[in-house]
Amino acid sequence: MLVAVAQRICAGFAGLPMLDCGRLGVSIGIVSRLAPECDLSRLLSMADHALYAAKQQGRSRVLQYAGA
Repeated sequence: MLVAVAQRICAGFAGLPMLDCGRLGVSIGIVSRLAPECDLSRLLSMADHALYAAKQQGRSRVLQYAGA
């Protein structure tokens, strides 16, 4: 469900006009709470890894954290 919401967000931004005739893109990294012992810092780190992996795959993408 999170992936579908994130994909709708990306699609919504893709349709917005830009004043400088550039292109607007949104990349989103998603992580699920894998274990109760995962603290906020660890979750943010995993989401950050997913975000940068999404950008490396061509930007304007959604990627769910798959593990280290």
